[in-house]
Amino acid sequence: MEAKAVPIKATQATVLTPTDKTGVSRVKVLHPNERFNLPWDRYIRLNAAAEQVKTILGQMDSAEKIRILDVGGFDGALALFLGDPEEQEKIQVEVVDAATTGGTGLHINLEDQTCAIVVAVDVLEHVPPEQRAEFLTELSRVTREFLILNFPSSETKEAQKLVLDLTGNQFIKEHVEYGLPDYQEVVKEMQARGFSTGLVAHYGSAAVWVSQFVLAHTSPEQAKATASFLVRQHNTHEEKPAVPLYDLILCQRFIP
Repeated sequence: MEAKAVPIKATQATVLTPTDKTGVSRVKVLHPNERFNLPWDRYIRLNAAAEQVKTILGQMDSAEKIRILDVGGFDGALALFLGDPEEQEKIQVEVVDAATTGGTGLHINLEDQTCAIVVAVDVLEHVPPEQRAEFLTELSRVTREFLILNFPSSETKEAQKLVLDLTGNQFIKEHVEYGLPDYQEVVKEMQARGFSTGLVAHYGSAAVWVSQFVLAHTSPEQAKATASFLVRQHNTHEEKPAVPLYDLILCQRFIP
């Protein structure tokens, strides 16, 4: 299937290899330190999700590779954040993405509960509202235990509209036209599917994001330089900003 054009540049630090499941590709990490060269907003959201994945992995004791599915993961850059080469040998990261693997989160070509961890970083807001319940059901179906969801905070609605007016970006257009998910509603949806929600984090600065995103469209080289500075200065435990950029929810299947 021909790759779908999207307004994001793929990293050259990973390689996607098709598996025997149509629409599902395996990620190979070539240069893990290239994560520091990602745009600031992509770096912080992948880093936040990866920190939760690594915490989960630290609690698991498995003789087999632990399977992680990155739904909507594009180039598989999440894997850049999941440890050194030795640690990478203990996991198998796979990607389902319409643009790169031809797969879709609405119909994942995997059996029930085949992945220990499923991650969807900034995907839910790109699903039409009438299909979001179906999307969450499908993610719930393929994960055996953990599901990590990350999406722009609904508090950034005005910031999203401003960025759309200034850039016309296709992704931001979907944010505005579809409407951003409400984390409280997403928590309720996951609880209704038999999951507990042990973590709800609100992080990142919408104010910094507006400046960085617009700069990336007007002066890419300057944006790259400032993004590098912001990545180096990033503090995972920084205080909650006035308007948080992202919401992250960690869901765990309830086993009676």
